[in-house]
Amino acid sequence: MQDVAPTTIELNHEREDELRQWLIAHYRPVYGDGTQAYVESVLDLSGYVDRFNYLRSVAPDVFRRGAALAVSGFALGSEMIVARQLGFDPVCGVEVEHFLVEATQRRLAYLPGMQLDYYAGDTLPYPDEAFTVVTSGHVIEHTRDPALYLRECMRVLQSDGVLALEFPTRYHYRELHTRLPSLEWLPKPMRNLGLQALSHPKRHRFPAR
Repeated sequence: MQDVAPTTIELNHEREDELRQWLIAHYRPVYGDGTQAYVESVLDLSGYVDRFNYLRSVAPDVFRRGAALAVSGFALGSEMIVARQLGFDPVCGVEVEHFLVEATQRRLAYLPGMQLDYYAGDTLPYPDEAFTVVTSGHVIEHTRDPALYLRECMRVLQSDGVLALEFPTRYHYRELHTRLPSLEWLPKPMRNLGLQALSHPKRHRFPAR
């Protein structure tokens, strides 16, 4: 087995700055004073480096020459960039938000070995056994049909491939999307009352991630 060869990916800093300003303008109505921090977090590559380092520690065999990788929920493409830097080729990604597809196309259009696809959240637009690795970070909890989502991820995965599936636990002290205290461990009626109280507009603004 030949280890996957790292690839030098040079980001265009002017294009990154233009995208940063465009994203800040887009997200300011949602995140207010936390907009800058949020945009920096989604453009940052370092968290995905840690994710791939962990993947290498548990599944080193998938880091091989010719390994294809798919990112489910590519957001703004940071995970795809890291995957290409590590030598995966091609790197494909799907996203269910048209805005994110457009923004990521602006970011990655000049980089080789990348394929971006919009999909409606059900059937992945790829043939069977197309990928050595499928990564899915904090996506499954947002899907309409988690069982279908898993079946699709497994369908496009090669028989010796790896699905890297990351999702929050209901027992975590904080809800990882809103950053509010997590009440998922409570009985549903109590959870719903608690969430209504926490999300009241006079009590809270959603902080930046």
